[in-house]
Amino acid sequence: MNKATIELVVTQDGLIIKVHKYTPPSGKGSPLTEKQILAQLKQIGIRMDINHDLIHAVVAKAVSGSDITGMAVLKGVAPCMKGAEYFKLKGNPDLPVFKGMVIGSIEKHKEDIPGIDVFNQKVMPGDSQQPTAVKIGSGCVLNQKTNNVLARGYGQVLSHDHSVRVKPLFRISPDKTRITSVLFHSDFYNKKITVERIVESLTAMQLGETIVLKTIEEGLRRAAKNKSPQIAVVAKGRPPLNGRDGYFEPSDAIKPPEIDESDVNIKVDYRERGIFRTVATNTELGKIYPPEEGTDGYDVFGKLQEAKTGKEAKLKPGKNVSMAPSGLLSSTMSGLVVFEKNTISVLDFMTINGDVDYSTGNIRLESGSVEITGSIKEGFVVKAPEHILVHENIEDARVSAGGKVEVNFGVVMKGSGKIQAGGAFRCKFAENAMIQIGEDLNFSSNLNNCRIHCKGAVLAPEKGIIMGGEIKAEKYIEVNQIGSEYGIKTDIYVGPAKKNIEKLANEKAELTKHHQEIKNILMKNAMENKSGKLTAEQKKKTKELMETYAKIQERIKKMDKIIREKGISPEDARKHYVKVKQTAYPGTNIYFQGKSLKLVEAVHGAKFSYDPAKDSIIWG
Repeated sequence: MNKATIELVVTQDGLIIKVHKYTPPSGKGSPLTEKQILAQLKQIGIRMDINHDLIHAVVAKAVSGSDITGMAVLKGVAPCMKGAEYFKLKGNPDLPVFKGMVIGSIEKHKEDIPGIDVFNQKVMPGDSQQPTAVKIGSGCVLNQKTNNVLARGYGQVLSHDHSVRVKPLFRISPDKTRITSVLFHSDFYNKKITVERIVESLTAMQLGETIVLKTIEEGLRRAAKNKSPQIAVVAKGRPPLNGRDGYFEPSDAIKPPEIDESDVNIKVDYRERGIFRTVATNTELGKIYPPEEGTDGYDVFGKLQEAKTGKEAKLKPGKNVSMAPSGLLSSTMSGLVVFEKNTISVLDFMTINGDVDYSTGNIRLESGSVEITGSIKEGFVVKAPEHILVHENIEDARVSAGGKVEVNFGVVMKGSGKIQAGGAFRCKFAENAMIQIGEDLNFSSNLNNCRIHCKGAVLAPEKGIIMGGEIKAEKYIEVNQIGSEYGIKTDIYVGPAKKNIEKLANEKAELTKHHQEIKNILMKNAMENKSGKLTAEQKKKTKELMETYAKIQERIKKMDKIIREKGISPEDARKHYVKVKQTAYPGTNIYFQGKSLKLVEAVHGAKFSYDPAKDSIIWG
């Protein structure tokens, strides 16, 4: 825990003292202070008056964590030579100028003017010094005949001995529909500013009818009353109003029912998550509303700004759904309503009233989906090429769907059951379950001691807790809690599986070793060839070795390329993470790209990810 240290240096001409070296504090060490700088200035022997503003700026930048090397802490007065130009101000720079006003003139020094160095010593211009010229910046122009500098518009003068510019006081918004200005009670020459003068400046910008007289009058009135500048909108266009996008409004027949907040279906976007509903033939499913046209606008210059027409609704009618000219959607058969890939479809399904047990036997469908109003009991099999909806629980059963699987309550297994879903999977809770999922997994309560491989994301919108077991998500994981305060071992794998490059790396290492051995032999043979010791047979073998050397070198280059391509890029790494809203407890192990992070203490509200540059798992 070392405090900040600083080392100052005087420039060769003696006019500036600047920071030569700076070491920030470490740990809880004290930051740089003004007192430290003043103490060093005293040691250097400074005799001139100290400008504390410069020192304050240096200290502030150091405290902010920035590098201050090279910053000036004290400046003397530079000398001026005869003939050097300087800018002579002719008014009050705190007040604004208008177009055509003379703001100053370019003058020349009639004789050398000595400066003062930091030791309070007189400094004369050097022999090699050249006369300086004043730089005319934006917002002003030089009259070559009179050497006067004139303003080009309404603004504020910013000047120095060797430069001058006028900063505009009219600010045009990015969409060009508003101009904001700073209004003053009097101008550069202390002459009263009137509404007419502001309007004249705006008219010169070809604004016309968009000028807002009322706010200009009010701004000038407040400026005169308070003797301080006021901000006002001085010109206003009309932003275009873009048309509303088309959208789908579901009917009551397919809206999720009113249920308890702890239920899995609460706050779920049916359009995105594919909530299953069953409907009869000719059931009204909802209505697709067309996009609307917008209202055009105009900018402060009166130029038309066209509004965008709204986009078509993303949702389209799919299988067994008809759409009337009015946009009304209806089912053409009884079946299961499914939202998938921006379509709404009604799919063929079988309904099992009650449980799948000895009364029904195993369920294996050749086509369509299946709805089970009860539970799937232990030891039974349910297979469907499309979707499976279970109103209650899945016990220790084997369930397989080509599409989504939805369980309104939970999954409880003992070791022989397994669930496979080609699409997404949703449940309230799962215990001791083995689940393979082709898309996302959504749950609302607990995943206890489960083995899950998910090609999408694992998401828990409410209080979701993962405790024990092994969870693999190829995209990302967002939950409330991982593990428990009792240190239960919980393995979390996130991101794509690490491609097998270990074998390639080992092969490359062997080739590199062999490559170097051949190189050593070739170098030895080259030396012996120069001395004439190599026989014809040895020369022939040397040629063969050179060919082998070239082939190995080419193979190593190809392997390097393959290894690079099999790695993960920083862009890809950012897409994969584990986000824990509350706590990840000790016993939690996070794996990514072959790297592991074992938590030995609780981590609260963290996001874990892989950093390819560091080749390690980071969090924050």
